[in-house]
Amino acid sequence: MARKRISTTSWNYNNVRIKSDEEIKELLCKSANAYSLICDKEVMFIYRKNTENAEYKYYIAHCKKENFIHLVGCTVNKYVNAKQFYEECIGHTDKPLDKEHITYKESKKTTSAKLEVFPSLFEYKGVKAYRMGVHNKITLNNRFEMALGNNRGVLGFDKRKESMIPVPVTMLNGIIGDYATDYSNVIAVLVKNPGDNKFKQIIGCVTKGIKVIDLPMSIRDKIDFEDGETIVKPS
Repeated sequence: MARKRISTTSWNYNNVRIKSDEEIKELLCKSANAYSLICDKEVMFIYRKNTENAEYKYYIAHCKKENFIHLVGCTVNKYVNAKQFYEECIGHTDKPLDKEHITYKESKKTTSAKLEVFPSLFEYKGVKAYRMGVHNKITLNNRFEMALGNNRGVLGFDKRKESMIPVPVTMLNGIIGDYATDYSNVIAVLVKNPGDNKFKQIIGCVTKGIKVIDLPMSIRDKIDFEDGETIVKPS
């Protein structure tokens, strides 16, 4: 079967209301706070099909400060670099976000579309709302290898270089079915500092938890839990 080709016009792009400057600044700060959950962390997504005896799989990404500016549809300018842009957005309560520091990579409408869905893609305590799958549909202007999505948007990850850990590279206000023909339920999300050997901190998990002994060795080798333990939802 031929793969479907889609473009930005097949997301809910045409229905997006262009935000005012003040709304853009408020949403940028809200999005930066949402991103802070995983910022400068390595993140492990554990996922599987919703069928008995389905195989557990995992995907690891490194979510950096400098990735944020691209995800929200902005770009560096003479006032800020990528890291400074994130830090200014996250520090908005102490210092106003200057309008001159916001330069749109494509358009104000594109950034408005991304910011509408951005915070919802990082609410991992409600992990059952998320799906994950390989990006295998042909899309225009969107190159990434893995899609994470809920019913509002999609976060795309890619290596960019073969030897590097994948990073978040795009934010879209579509649904995962627009980008992946086959996808699974996200079961748990764990994070660690880049210098740590194994994942220990849980930021999202299904209510019933996951028995570590049920996980394949490829995952158990990467997490700091004993076989008799259960990964549980954070309080």
